[in-house]
Amino acid sequence: MVTLRVLALAPVHQLGSVARRFGLTPAEARLLGALCAGLSLTQASHQLGVARTTVRTHLHRIFDKS
Repeated sequence: MVTLRVLALAPVHQLGSVARRFGLTPAEARLLGALCAGLSLTQASHQLGVARTTVRTHLHRIFDKS
């Protein structure tokens, strides 16, 4: 969670470099951006148009890659 808080203070263009650095998929990068914008998992799932279980899966994969 500390990583997400630090990223929330970073400019949006840095999210792309973070996504490349950790090998995130486009869907994982979109979720990371939504979370860094302060959305909850439920809010992110609505914004991204996917099920909450899908968001949780993406989040687990993000943490696996870090």
